[in-house]
Amino acid sequence: MNLQREDEAVSSTIATVLLFGGVVSIIGMMMASMMPVILEMQGSIERNDMASQMGLLAQRADSLAETGMPGDAAHVEIRPIDGELRWDETASGMWYSATWAESHTLRSRGLLDFDAEFDVRHQESETTAVCLDDLRLGADRPFHYTTPAWVEAMVITVTPGVAETLGPVKVKPTDGGSDLALRAGDVVTLDPAPAGLAANAALTVLYLRGDGGAFLATPSDEDPIDGTGRAWTVPLPQGLHEVHMSSSERSMIDWDIAGERDRVIMSETSQAEVAHGATLTLNLTAPSLLHLTSSAPADMVVHLDHEQAHGRVPLNAHAGPLMGTRFLPPDAHGSLLLTNPGTEPVTVTWRGDGRTVTGGSHVSVDWPPAGAQGPAWL
Repeated sequence: MNLQREDEAVSSTIATVLLFGGVVSIIGMMMASMMPVILEMQGSIERNDMASQMGLLAQRADSLAETGMPGDAAHVEIRPIDGELRWDETASGMWYSATWAESHTLRSRGLLDFDAEFDVRHQESETTAVCLDDLRLGADRPFHYTTPAWVEAMVITVTPGVAETLGPVKVKPTDGGSDLALRAGDVVTLDPAPAGLAANAALTVLYLRGDGGAFLATPSDEDPIDGTGRAWTVPLPQGLHEVHMSSSERSMIDWDIAGERDRVIMSETSQAEVAHGATLTLNLTAPSLLHLTSSAPADMVVHLDHEQAHGRVPLNAHAGPLMGTRFLPPDAHGSLLLTNPGTEPVTVTWRGDGRTVTGGSHVSVDWPPAGAQGPAWL
């Protein structure tokens, strides 16, 4: 065997290995120098995808919030580009928006966590007051009524309105007992009163205790400033009752109850500091529903079993609820309790008389004033 060394072959092999190593080194350096660019491009693509996804989500959420009317059901399909979407129903971190005008949005956040606090945002103007109402309409969203501990009996009826159901309203006592099916115009007395009620539509409930009593009836179209109205639907128990109407303007009263109806014109007077009023006497042999309308804003005070001479009722101020500087009590016979919640003395005057009420105290006066031919201003 004859072995020979081929120098050219060895040199060629070494050159090939060195060339391969150089190429690998060059590729490695190129990759190392290009990696930040690749990562930046990848991040840019992900950011663009996320921005597009969140923009699409915001557009779909606004479209969903602006669809339909209160009580309607609306659906929208949202398909994320990456990941998945879930509703956080307890933390309620999302802003819910609604609008009744173009280019205006009213947003709320934190309504579902039941911590008595939530955020409201209306970027187009300053928000000074917020009014809340339950707009969850439907048979699967029952109305719940909790009976106060002092109540002995109650009179219930279906509240009329645009959301009134076509069929009977199912009423279920929360502490057992037979379920009720009420139609529009039905009036039922529950004695003794259950601990609570659940109904698939809104109810008007009148709580009773003992014999007689009085209450300030809430109108169907209540003015949010002074509590007056032009229409009332009030369930009444059997008995002899008086309805006292008072208004700063002379108005025409139309009423209907138990098949009996009539029209009354409020009294006219030329006396100073005396307004207009009317009194209805109703003798009911069974629980009935009173429908009453007024041609001018008015207050209604109902005196149940008025011959018993029982009952107290708070009165709305003429320019604000409960507390104010001007009142129009009905011309029902009784007494007024004047309370001064402030610290400074207050002088209260009415037709032909007046009193001074010191801070933090109250004064009782007979009412109505002698010789007044209608409700007297206070």
